Amino acid sequence: MYLVPEENIATTHHGAEVVDGEMCDCLLDGDTASYDLDRGFARHPIKENERGICVALARPSIINTIRLLLWDKDLRQYSYFIEVSMDKQDWVRVIDYSKYLCRSWQTLHFKPRVVRFVFT
Repeated sequence: MYLVPEENIATTHHGAEVVDGEMCDCLLDGDTASYDLDRGFARHPIKENERGICVALARPSIINTIRLLLWDKDLRQYSYFIEVSMDKQDWVRVIDYSKYLCRSWQTLHFKPRVVRFVFT
């Protein structure tokens, strides 16, 4: 059994990788302080039917919390949703903030689920 409570398993240290998104080299490095307009962030097109950012965890994991940092170097705000999957075919929406304007740190809690992929 592999147990890592209270630890970020969505890092390269734990074998996670980004499978969709743009400029994702730094997304899973754990550095949440060194970012500006040129480096240190990931993104995806904000268009209908475009792929967002998808992270593949190293192994199926039970998770109930996701913490993410939305761009906060200006006054922009974002709406988003989070979906999870075991097979990248069947997705379950665990967070839906598509009708809210959000920025900076987001700590999101939901019912514990076994997941392998996280999509936003």
